[in-house]
Order: sequence, then C-alpha cells, then structure tokens
Amino acid sequence: MNDVYAAVVKVGGSLARSRKILTRLCFELSRLGKLYPLLLVPGGGPFADEVRKEYCKFKLSEDTAHWMALMAMNQFGLMLAELTGIETSETLSGGRTLIFLPFRLIFEEDPLPHSWDITSDSVAAYIAWKAGAPRVILLKDVDGVFSADPKRHKDARLLESVKAFELSSLGASTGVDSFFSRLVSEYGVEAWVINGKYPKRLEKLLLEGRTLGTRIH
Repeated sequence: MNDVYAAVVKVGGSLARSRKILTRLCFELSRLGKLYPLLLVPGGGPFADEVRKEYCKFKLSEDTAHWMALMAMNQFGLMLAELTGIETSETLSGGRTLIFLPFRLIFEEDPLPHSWDITSDSVAAYIAWKAGAPRVILLKDVDGVFSADPKRHKDARLLESVKAFELSSLGASTGVDSFFSRLVSEYGVEAWVINGKYPKRLEKLLLEGRTLGTRIH
C-alpha cells in the first residue's frame, strides 16, 4: 500500500482517565483529521483494564486474554468515534482520516505473540507497517521516553531521540511495551512517543516533523 496516511496515531487508553483531557484531545484529532489523513488506533482504555481484572480473577489463558484485549481496543475505538465524529473502519483503505478497529485484522492474520507483553503499542506499529504509513505516533500521558524511571529517579531526563534497540535497557522508563522496539526495527517505521494531554505537540509534529517528545528510530 502506498503512503496514503500521514501517520498512524495511537490514542493511549490512559488519556481516558480524565474526561476533560480526552474530550479536548478528541476535538483536536477531529480538526487535525481534516488537515492530514490519519489512521487513529485506539488503546485499550478502561475496557482493557476490565479484561485484566477478569484474567486474574478467573485465571484465563493468555490466548483468551489476548483476543479479549483486542476487543477492548475496538470498544475504545467506538467511544473515540462518538467523541470525535470520525468514522470507524476495519479495512486499511486509506485516503482519509479513520479510526481503525483492529480486532478483525489481527484475528485473521495473528501476527503478534499472545502475551500481556504485547499492548496496543505493538498493534499500532504492525498497523503502520500494513498501511504503509511512514510514522507511528503513540499518544500517552507522559512526555516521552526517559533516561530512567522518573518515578524513582529525580534526575531522569527526557530523551529527544533513542535507537529502537536501546529501549530494552531502559525498562519502565520507556512507557512502551517490550515488543514494540522489535517491530519498529523490523519494519523500519519512525516512531514517536508524545504527551496526548497537549495536542498542539501532535500538530507541530505533523506540520514540522519534530516536537517535544521522543523519536524512536
């Protein structure tokens, strides 16, 4: 597929913890979607949290939890569609901004390990490759990747750029799942981690190719 999308943008589920933050972000995504062809990929949000609870409560298999978590992404995607006014799709047709519901594609192709190490980060990277998008942007509730876990190290600094193979040595400070770096390296996709609480950072990245956050290459 040709590079018909400006970027794949994953909307992290952590941003749904605040109604105000998510509503403002959805307004900006709707506006930016009219300016740039974006493929929006939902995180799991509160729906994936429920999957984790039931997984622990009933001691479910990781296979079952994997598919349930992907269904949770679809649920969050429908919620985002309501808040943004952007249509959903289960196909990578290209040409206009859409919210992609990933369950059907991932179920049919089954490209990822069935593990809690795999999150919507890796799903978004895979979709970016499938769609031929040059960039995958992860919107999270942190400013980017840090040199160390900022919750434990006061001197941790935000990294402007990091190589994909270096992510595994940074542990919890990356904010991305452990499989993500492998996919970015394999697919040759440029990746960014930026704070979705500040949508203007996304706009700057789309416009100028740089912003406050971390570029993973």
